[in-house]
Amino acid sequence: MIPRFEIKDLEIIKKIEVPSSCLRRQLNNLLQDSKEIAAIVEKIDIETGTYRLVLTGKLDN
Repeated sequence: MIPRFEIKDLEIIKKIEVPSSCLRRQLNNLLQDSKEIAAIVEKIDIETGTYRLVLTGKLDN
């Protein structure tokens, strides 16, 4: 059984030093275990490829 994403797991994402592979895995788990999800693109820089994305949702506990 795959462990469910819990609110305390957000502390892992919050850390800046988290390796990108860990961040990808945590974000994937978060999205899969959420029943309400929305994304807002706050900023896009076409020249540099950087972006800022805000995710909101509710965990399906």
